[in-house]
Parts: sequence; structure tokens; C-alpha cells
Amino acid sequence: MLVSVVMPVFKALATVERSVLSVLNQTYSHLELIAVLDGPDPALKSILEEISSRDARLRLVCSSKNRGTIRSRNIGVRLARGGVVAFCDSDDYWLPEKLSGQLEVMMRDQTDLVCSGYYYQKFGRASRVPALLPRTIGIWIMRYSNFIALSTAMYSVTNLGKCYFSDQSEGLIHEDYDLWMNLLYTRNARLSFVSAPMAVILLMPRSRSSNKLLALHSHRAILIKYVVPQKIELIVLIIAYTVFGIVKRLRLYIPFSS
Repeated sequence: MLVSVVMPVFKALATVERSVLSVLNQTYSHLELIAVLDGPDPALKSILEEISSRDARLRLVCSSKNRGTIRSRNIGVRLARGGVVAFCDSDDYWLPEKLSGQLEVMMRDQTDLVCSGYYYQKFGRASRVPALLPRTIGIWIMRYSNFIALSTAMYSVTNLGKCYFSDQSEGLIHEDYDLWMNLLYTRNARLSFVSAPMAVILLMPRSRSSNKLLALHSHRAILIKYVVPQKIELIVLIIAYTVFGIVKRLRLYIPFSS
């Protein structure tokens, strides 16, 4: 089965080569990598063209202007030819058996959406810390936080059709969480979770997700959109999201500082 991997590329000069090669060097080789260059960038384009000249599985799509991450990902999904769509951001990277391991679980469990454990790594550092995740991930636990890292996820086009990221209301983030909740709550997608870490999420300085108030506001908006909780339940879910975020940060940064 052909797997289409979608990768938006923007201001990723220091990381894109490792990200691209981590996809192309998977033990499961029947894949295409659709790299969507989000606006003119000669240096990034040169790197991607050089890799593409050596490996035709890399399909380079160049936007004439900056369209943003959501639209870039949706361009990649629209152009995907595979029966499965996977995602890898241009600063993250995969471990070699990511695709083979997740495809095996998807086929075994006959599920529509698969994600896995992952590591965190600070930009410029060599050390990695396993993400703090539940033992299992399902529709119920996803109300408390987004436990599906985008660069670990893939879904079956054969079962679900092509699924696109929604344009969030202005000023909101977490478009990946919005997609997962849409698939789980609206499409009744069956989810499998591989607990072993299969990707590395690079922590970049001044990323969108570092704005915690914006993240909290976005999480609340998505809960209201899909879960439609009562006021008391919403408060409990928001408190749980906040507490989990604090615990995650403490566990994440203390090992890095040692």
C-alpha cells in the first residue's frame, strides 16, 4: 500500500534535511513524500530539489506565496495518491520503523487512525525525553488533552476518504486536535495507539504552541465544538488540561536541565 506523507516546509533551513531523510529512509519504502514549500525560499528549495534529484519519491510543491500551515497541509492531502496519509512536520523526524510498525497495527486491528508514542528533543540538544502519555488513547481520554502528536499520526484514506484540516477561527491553534476530534466524534473513526516512541518532536523556540493562554483558549473552543460538555464538565476538563500541561512541562524540562 502506498503511504503519502505530507510535510509543510517554512523557515526550516536547519531541520528540513533530517526530517525529509527520516521519511525517505523508512524500512517501509512504498511511500511518497509531498513537501509543500510555503512561499518563496531559494535556500530551502535548493535543499529539497537536491534530495528530490536523488530520490523521486520526494514530490516538491512550491507555493508562490505564504499560505500558512493549515492550507499547506491541505494542499498535500489533496495531492496525495496513497491509501494512507501520514504527517511529518519539517522540524520533527521519524525513527526508521515508524511506518512499518504503525501499518502493521492498522492492518491487524482494522482501524482508521493510528498514532504512537514519541520523544521530545530541544532544538540544538542531543538528549531526548519520552513524552508523558496514557497507556491507551481513545475517544474518552482525548477530551482531556491532545495526546496525538501530528508527526506520529496517519489515517486510512481507503476507509475515511481524504480528511482535511479545518480553518480555525482567527487567533486559534491546535488544528491537529480539531481534526482528531472530528474523526473520532463525527466520523466514528477507530483509533489504534502504539505506545513505543516512533518519532521525535523538536521543541523550537517561540513556537505557536508555547503560548499557553492561546493553547488553553483553543482547547476550550474545540471541546465546545465536538464534546458539547455541560458547564461543570467543561470546567473539570479545562482544569485537567491545565494540570496535565504543568506535569508534562515539569517532567519535560527537568531532565533537559540536568
